[in-house]
Amino acid sequence: MMRRHKLNSNWPIVAVLALTICLGYWGFGGGCTTAGTGGGGGDGDTDGITTENLRVSEATCEQPDAEENSYDIDLRGVSSKGHQLAYTSRVITDPQDGGLQVETEVTADGERVMLITASAHSTGAEVQVEYGPLVPGMSSASALIQDGTLTGDVDGREFVPMPVDDDFDAADVALQDGESPPEHGMDPDLEAAVIDLLAAAATTGEGCPAPTANGSEAEKVVLSGHKNNGHYSETVETGDCLECWGICIAEGVACAAGVTGGCWLAIFGAPACYAAGYAACIYAEVECDIDCYRGGGGCCPVMCHDNYPASVCCLEGESCLNPDTGRCCGPGETPCYQKYCCEGTEVCMPYDTGIKGPNCCEPEDICGTRCCNPTDSCIPDYSLCCPAGNPPCFDTCCDSGQQCINNNMVCCDEENVCNDRCCADGEVCHSGVCCAPDLVCGSVCCDELDSACIPELSVCCGFDQDICGNTCCPIGESCVSGACCPDARICGTECCPAGDYCDAQTEVCMACPNATDVACEGGWCCPADTVCQPVEGYCCDPGYMCCDASCSDGCELAGSCVH
Repeated sequence: MMRRHKLNSNWPIVAVLALTICLGYWGFGGGCTTAGTGGGGGDGDTDGITTENLRVSEATCEQPDAEENSYDIDLRGVSSKGHQLAYTSRVITDPQDGGLQVETEVTADGERVMLITASAHSTGAEVQVEYGPLVPGMSSASALIQDGTLTGDVDGREFVPMPVDDDFDAADVALQDGESPPEHGMDPDLEAAVIDLLAAAATTGEGCPAPTANGSEAEKVVLSGHKNNGHYSETVETGDCLECWGICIAEGVACAAGVTGGCWLAIFGAPACYAAGYAACIYAEVECDIDCYRGGGGCCPVMCHDNYPASVCCLEGESCLNPDTGRCCGPGETPCYQKYCCEGTEVCMPYDTGIKGPNCCEPEDICGTRCCNPTDSCIPDYSLCCPAGNPPCFDTCCDSGQQCINNNMVCCDEENVCNDRCCADGEVCHSGVCCAPDLVCGSVCCDELDSACIPELSVCCGFDQDICGNTCCPIGESCVSGACCPDARICGTECCPAGDYCDAQTEVCMACPNATDVACEGGWCCPADTVCQPVEGYCCDPGYMCCDASCSDGCELAGSCVH
């Protein structure tokens, strides 16, 4: 009996070889009761097997390609009457991509007995059998299963098309011409030896190395930054997948045995029955394998990319990130718009304006509609992330070496910062204010319109002020003879005392005739109860002004002054 672990790992090899044995048996009228059951060895060791008809001298199974999905099986033996028999078979198994392919040749004494080529995939199966000169009564047989219907021929004589379903029985295959198939005409001794050789080949197939399962390691693929872009999961080598394959093997062996019994009892010759049964069993094997790879099957706990034989699946507890690429998110991870797997406390953002797409972000790193790096500073109103070293400032990030000042409104080079102001190039920070060097005045900064500076006193004189010694004259006064003098009292180089007026002709300060008179700036005096007027020599009562300089009687005439 075949050991369970070999059923799990070598199902394509065993199934194909079991059906190949049936070819030999059916082609030459023999039974097929031991096909695929390990007869003659059980553990794949066939060297030295001797039967009534055959002694096997050599049996090997090797993998010639680096991907370990191709197998070469070779047997050598001698029949009871000395015929040198050889069996060579190339089996390619790729259940996720290419289905099954097999090419088997049996020779005797260097001449071909038969050449069998078969292939099966998700949509059908095809078998071709060519007989050599040692089988003089037959040339070829073929079978094709497509869209659930079997067709084929024996030496050009076509089968009656029949459906391949649960009730399919290879013994029911009939020729359209209604006649019996040709007899093979092979030497009986050689026929018996070939049958035993095929049986030994099945046992050799059990000892082939286990195929390497397709798929990549389930490791995270980081495409940019610290983001988790998902991974491809390995689901083929799980226990559930191997168990599912084992079931497919068992069903394949049972199918081969059923075909064998049916063909033994077939009304017409075995070749047509073999070709049809072989194709049907390979097709059933692939259909079983497809079931393993459907969502929820043993090899596909979570379907992600449903396109058998190129399906991609996720492991139990995982979730599909992107069905277009087949990437998966691990347990506890949340798919984020087919791009990232959010981990732990990360939040899936539908659209990060920074990367113009979805993103996973820790809650404390969310900045408006963006996700910042943990070391960034955030300006939430503008969804702006400022890297470390670039201070946030209203709606922008300052450059490295700048500070944000003026109530968080201005980015300023550090060397130009002056309190909360940013000095212009060429200015200096003087006593807490930005100042042009030529406006520095002691401990203060003068206005650019100021007329002079008294540095000892840190006093700036306005543009309409005179500097007079160590002081600035008040507005309306000028410096006369080293002292500030009201402009109305300046008389040449003198400053008239209060109450005097200046004689314009002599530039001499003179007192008014009456002690109570008021000296006018124009050089005349007005009574104490009147006001000097701009028109020379005129005086008006308080509240009145002269509006007619030609008025000879002053303000007494009606219309000469207005209130």
